[in-house]
Amino acid sequence: MNGKRWTDYLYERHPPARLHAWARELAYFRFCRAYGGHANDGDQLLAALRVETQDDLVRTLSALGVPVTWLRPGDPRPVPGVAYTAVEFARCRAVR
Repeated sequence: MNGKRWTDYLYERHPPARLHAWARELAYFRFCRAYGGHANDGDQLLAALRVETQDDLVRTLSALGVPVTWLRPGDPRPVPGVAYTAVEFARCRAVR
């Protein structure tokens, strides 16, 4: 895409100077412009982090302030595509 329509869309909410600064400053996060329209989405900062081991994952999440919840093998987990009542869904530790 190019031309005025593209630049109007890209810079609709954030001026060019801000996006250029983000591109230089962000090491792990990337700015992703919303599709807009009927997609009902918004602009996002997405992260891509590479971890090699479980210990690396825990350290990385801890550094970001993301709590880690360990699930035991017998803990109930929601199954994608299955409908649950609110009470059933609340029993799943993986969604708290």
